[in-house]
Amino acid sequence: MGCRSFPYWFGTFLFDYLIYLCFVILFYVISALLSLDIAFKYITTGLTCYLLFGVSYILFAYIMGFLFKTLENALKLYAMFCFFVNFCVPFIFIAFVDFFY
Repeated sequence: MGCRSFPYWFGTFLFDYLIYLCFVILFYVISALLSLDIAFKYITTGLTCYLLFGVSYILFAYIMGFLFKTLENALKLYAMFCFFVNFCVPFIFIAFVDFFY
């Protein structure tokens, strides 16, 4: 019969997020071993950014998985999509903010 869609994707998300949290913890352990004070100077801000980034990036990866059905299309369009979203959209937003304010 199988599993329903929501429990499957929620369980997959939790597993992926736990793997991501292992890398965040590893980062802080290595930072402590190397005495990198910058990692602990703003620890609340850093942890908040890391935790929110993990959620957003995993969900982004799932959405990209749904958008592309074949590997060839993903390899062709993913780089252009990320370039547009990461570089062009912020500059367009900044231009509108500077123009109207």
